[in-house]
This record gives sequence, C-alpha cells and structure tokens, in this order.
Amino acid sequence: MTSLLNPNRPPAFCPGCAHERVVATLDRALTELGLTATEVVLVSDIGCSGLFDTFFQTHALHGLHGRALTYATGLKLARPE
Repeated sequence: MTSLLNPNRPPAFCPGCAHERVVATLDRALTELGLTATEVVLVSDIGCSGLFDTFFQTHALHGLHGRALTYATGLKLARPE
C-alpha cells in the first residue's frame, strides 16, 4: 500500500490542531481500501479543511463555502464507480 500524501506538500496546521490526524487517518483509509490517486477525488471548501486537497496526490475539487457535499454528490452521480 502506498500513501497518497503529496511528499512536496506536507500537512501543516496550528499547534494542537486535530486536522493533521484527520489527514493521516484519511490517507490510511484510502490506502487500506486499495485506491489509487486516479480513483480519488477530494472535495473541499473554505477553512482549514480546504487545505486537505493540497496534501494529497489525487484529483481535487475546491468549491465555495458549504457546497462540498453538493459537489461530491454530483461527482458520485456522474461517476458512480
């Protein structure tokens, strides 16, 4: 299993922030599922979680405030696999 994290953009958050653990857990889940970078689209919007798509070597869609779920739903409907 190969990490999908971008070695050129390591996660960087404020001291004590739990987002770094979320990034590590997401990476572990994606690799345990056996997904490749071309099979994953990370969808995010504003805020610190909006940085997540830069930390991974996957497809990404960075949208407007509060619209991530809408975009992700559209992607899944268009590409159910």
